[in-house]
Amino acid sequence: MNKRSVAAWIPIRTPAWDHPGRLTVYENARDQFIGQLPQVLRLLGSDVTVEEVVLGQPPGELIAWFKQKSFMSGTRLFEYISIRATVEVDSAWLISKPDIEEELVLAVAASQLGDKIELILVLSELAYPGCIDVLDGACLSSNLLVHEIRRKHAFGHLIFPEDNDPVWPEIRMIELAKVLAWAQRTRMSSNHLAESRIERALAAYSHVIGLSWLRDGEGLFRAMQGLEAFYSDSVGDLRKQLSEKVQLWLGHWQDNKNIIGRLYDLRSAFVHGSARLVYWGRESGAWDEDETEMQRFDGGVKLSIRLLIATLQRCIVDDITDIKWSYSFAASGRDAGA
Repeated sequence: MNKRSVAAWIPIRTPAWDHPGRLTVYENARDQFIGQLPQVLRLLGSDVTVEEVVLGQPPGELIAWFKQKSFMSGTRLFEYISIRATVEVDSAWLISKPDIEEELVLAVAASQLGDKIELILVLSELAYPGCIDVLDGACLSSNLLVHEIRRKHAFGHLIFPEDNDPVWPEIRMIELAKVLAWAQRTRMSSNHLAESRIERALAAYSHVIGLSWLRDGEGLFRAMQGLEAFYSDSVGDLRKQLSEKVQLWLGHWQDNKNIIGRLYDLRSAFVHGSARLVYWGRESGAWDEDETEMQRFDGGVKLSIRLLIATLQRCIVDDITDIKWSYSFAASGRDAGA
């Protein structure tokens, strides 16, 4: 018998208590995410069969584990997505290891489900920007916690901008299944190293998603890395290329400020150490010390992330999987057109 039952639990951030005005948008995104999980898990392979995806309450011993990972998981700020699935472990692998402990088989089965969920969570920011924010999750089999699912941060400013947050370029909601189908055509789910221009931008995006809000400088670096991968060639004036091609791809911004130049200056200052760097773990104090400087840097981080996500979203909507630039563009992909 090579099939094992696996249950996954994911704590997801809800704005119901502290930001009730965001609740409708969040619930629509959450419900679409839950509703499409069975379909997108099937797209990632036939080894996982989803039986149920619902909101639920984990058993008490698991709640205690979640609280050990983060005290917030035991508060009204989080609810839980429950996924029940059957996972098929490779028969040849099991036959080659006749003496393997059952606990290890359960761990392998759980990792097959957990790895797929992690990929889906990474892509969820392209589908439902700012809405799917989760803490570390857990996979259980035979009532044993045998695998952890890494947390995924959401960028709330993308869909819920506050004062002074950038609102250009346009950010949209896209069906999760459409995002995953596009990502598979870029070979993201099959290859470990990115090759094409779009794949390299997508790889940089995945690092942005893996960083927490306490690592804004690294987020700026990765977002700018993704933008350069998509828009720039390795020769010539990179700043000019990026500025002109961003407008060609995403449209003109309303004001005439040199926003790309400012982003380059911010990135360079951070990378080369000329910026006023924040000491580790002292972000809150830095805002008290110089709010103007922190606001300027925060705005640059948010704009660079918004530009990268909007860039990739256009690729998804237009089904573009490769692009070549000559200050116009030639795209290839199913039903793609310049």
